[in-house]
Amino acid sequence: MIKDVSFIPDKVIEKKALVMLAGFEAQYGKVTHPPVPIDRLVECYLDLWIDWDDIADTDEEKILGCLDPNARKIYMNTRHRDHFEDYIGTESYTKAHEVGHWDMHVARPEEMVQLSLLPSAESHQLLCRASRRDPREIQAERYAAYLLMPHHLVMSEIEGLDIWQWPTLYDLQRLFGVTISAFTNRLKGLGLIYISPNSLVFHSEEEYQGIKSMF
Repeated sequence: MIKDVSFIPDKVIEKKALVMLAGFEAQYGKVTHPPVPIDRLVECYLDLWIDWDDIADTDEEKILGCLDPNARKIYMNTRHRDHFEDYIGTESYTKAHEVGHWDMHVARPEEMVQLSLLPSAESHQLLCRASRRDPREIQAERYAAYLLMPHHLVMSEIEGLDIWQWPTLYDLQRLFGVTISAFTNRLKGLGLIYISPNSLVFHSEEEYQGIKSMF
């Protein structure tokens, strides 16, 4: 049977990501500082292979990676090596995204009932980054954020820092090994920053509106 994943609350997604991280830590030691070692988590803890292959893009967007549950492989798209090199953090985020699919959208290995997000001409089916309008894609994106930027690590690393300055945000983004948009979205989700339409960073939207009303 296929899992019903039409709606998974954010709190449940975050808990699943934290359980995944805790399971890894129980075997391989506590992650006390970023970045979360996503390659080791994938290959050592989940016993999945990370491989590279040429994957055709869809009409909607380019495909950065996909998951083949039967082969226990995460494929990274060789077509977009330049993208991974130019946009530091997209590679680790793509891997964490596919871990989200493995954890939430594929039945446990002993059952190996799989769920297709992208039709394939192959004999097996792939879980891929197809349309971000698909709720499963949104869920996997959020899972990746919670896994790579868990609350306790974020709060520990930002303590005493001026996170309302772009240089600080870029330093932290590189520290966590994610993109700047992923990191700022995580801070916004935690209610720690607000970014105005002209890319100024504030403590909150209320602060921005207050300053805006003065002019």
